[in-house]
Amino acid sequence: MYVSSLTTSQFSALIRAEINAAIQEAKTNLEMLLPNEPSKFYTIKGVAKMLEITPATIHNYVKQGILIKHKISGRTLFKKSEVDRLTD
Repeated sequence: MYVSSLTTSQFSALIRAEINAAIQEAKTNLEMLLPNEPSKFYTIKGVAKMLEITPATIHNYVKQGILIKHKISGRTLFKKSEVDRLTD
C-alpha cells in the first residue's frame, strides 16, 4: 500500500494503528520486566549519582556483566533491585 494512494482518513487510521501497536509493544516489554512486583528504574545518570561513580564506569559495569541494562522505549534503564545489589 502506497501512502500516495491513501485518503486522509485512511492515512490517519494507519498512523493510529501503528502508534497503538508501538504502545502495546512497550506495555508488553514492561510487563516482562515487571512480572508481579513494581520495580523502580534508574537512568545512567541516576545510577552514577547513587553509586558516586561516573557514567563511563556504569558502561564498563554493563560490558563486564556487573549491571544489566534494560532498553525501554529507546532509553537505557537499570532496575533498582540490581543497583541495590551493588551497594550491599
